[in-house]
Amino acid sequence: PVTHLAKVYLEPTSRCNLSCRTCIRNAWTETQGDMSPATWEKVLSNLKVLPSRPLVIFGGFGEPLAHPDILSMVEQVKPLASSVEVITNGMLLTEDVTRRLIKLDLDMLWISVDGATAENLADVRIGAALPAIFENIERLSILRHETSRRPEIGISFVAMRRNIADLPAL
Repeated sequence: PVTHLAKVYLEPTSRCNLSCRTCIRNAWTETQGDMSPATWEKVLSNLKVLPSRPLVIFGGFGEPLAHPDILSMVEQVKPLASSVEVITNGMLLTEDVTRRLIKLDLDMLWISVDGATAENLADVRIGAALPAIFENIERLSILRHETSRRPEIGISFVAMRRNIADLPAL
């Protein structure tokens, strides 16, 4: 039953800063946009009445960090969830955003890379730069150790011929 939800996936925006070849948004005819404040308030209201706190994951087809209120959303959902995670492409993970996510005690930050080399990534995720993503991950790793050692960092990688074809056999 809905009162026993273990996970809640929230898509705060369908907008993205990249144009990935494999993205479902390439086939959409819907207008892209952000979750409205009214919808967000309904989400919070419903989370408040659940008898147990679910894992809340901000992700979806858009880039969560592109939503102008994502940090406030994380802050507001934190007391209503057993754990809070964000899935990002890593390109909008500025120093300010990183510091704020650490301060908000985000539990897990998944960074979706989808390229084993800078060239593979640039081919799949148009607009992404592997060196910039690695720099952002390194900064997060360093800054989180100054305080709580959170968020945990996870790397998500969808392997396909186009992004691993040039790699040497292991």
